[in-house]
Amino acid sequence: MKPAPVLIKKYQNRRLYDSSNSQYVNLDDIAGFIREGKDVQIVDAKTGQDLTRVTLTQIITEDAKDKPTGLPLELLRQLIVASDEVRQEFVMWYLKSAFGSEADEPRAESAVGRGESHAPKPSAQYQRQAKRESRRHKGRGRRG
Repeated sequence: MKPAPVLIKKYQNRRLYDSSNSQYVNLDDIAGFIREGKDVQIVDAKTGQDLTRVTLTQIITEDAKDKPTGLPLELLRQLIVASDEVRQEFVMWYLKSAFGSEADEPRAESAVGRGESHAPKPSAQYQRQAKRESRRHKGRGRRG
């Protein structure tokens, strides 16, 4: 039987409370739980809304602030422009391409660590969709 996930409650003041261990935690602590192989669930303390995905994304973003690593800048720009469905499909394709087989994992991990990518170029279909989305968003003007 799988152990219960570590339940973290996020309060309006942005504090994170580990209700499993009755203590306040920070993003580094949550990253540590995950590195230890623990299943973590983060929920809004008031509404119960699952915030796990957005919090894990925040951990990755915070970690990348001080390092020139991660996804290539142009790819990030195109992901912002692309629609949600296309973006999700592309990210899954990209990650599978970059980390697809166990034999390629050390090479892919070191490439990501250096900010490089050995994944193939985006498909023509994705590039066409990204261009359409870009034109559509440019017509709306900048958000402010």
